[in-house]
Amino acid sequence: MPGVFQRAARRVVERSKSSASSEQPVTTQRVERPASSAANQQVLDAGEVERVAHELFLKRGGEHGHDVEDWLKAEEIVQQRARCH
Repeated sequence: MPGVFQRAARRVVERSKSSASSEQPVTTQRVERPASSAANQQVLDAGEVERVAHELFLKRGGEHGHDVEDWLKAEEIVQQRARCH
């Protein structure tokens, strides 16, 4: 189901562009999220985010309509994993 999650990532980008035009857009290839300081930034692997989002989709029994929610939760999970390592 990679296509579903790629569309979810595009929706996140579109929403971020419309909500704050001065913010840097999020890309579907690499997602940058600031850590505790501006100098210490973490780059999330979109492929890993996509895999985690798909796992969340499967855990819900394959119920459609939560792609953006799954993608955002997957970003959080991947970010937490990166902090622990």
